[in-house]
Amino acid sequence: MLYNPSMSEYLVNGSVSLNELPTVAGSISTYIQRHSDKKNWIIGVEGDLGTGKTTLFQSLYTTLSGQWDDTLPQIPIQSPTFTYLKTYEGNNLSVWHVDAYRLKTGLCAEVLSVWDEVLDDRVHILWIEWFTLVQMIEKPDLIINLAHPVNQGADAKIRTIQIRSNMT
Repeated sequence: MLYNPSMSEYLVNGSVSLNELPTVAGSISTYIQRHSDKKNWIIGVEGDLGTGKTTLFQSLYTTLSGQWDDTLPQIPIQSPTFTYLKTYEGNNLSVWHVDAYRLKTGLCAEVLSVWDEVLDDRVHILWIEWFTLVQMIEKPDLIINLAHPVNQGADAKIRTIQIRSNMT
């Protein structure tokens, strides 16, 4: 099930293949665009290793750069596992990608404090993988949970996914 404007809690709730993640990313982008009055988004992402967190981010980034801001850098998107943070700046959109898997809580708090300082007239998206490992200053606007189906590992072709909005 993909984004339905009349749904209040779940944007997506079901099973998807990795090939369907671009469609899911389109649903996230549509949701953000429908709330154009909101400029700053925190998206918390959870899921075991290999469930597609970075793959979903890659799809969302491609969708955002195509639909919103073609000045975003057109570069290969890689996981910031070892650098912790990657930023992508365009004229209309600023996208931050944090991987908190190896990040100490103090460093993540520092990233979040810098986040508050750079906010301007553009739309800002902060995508935090493994967000439950860090103490958040604000609750995420969207929470994404990805999982392997029961009794299947990273080689599974299908993932279960839930995307829940915390917006009121």
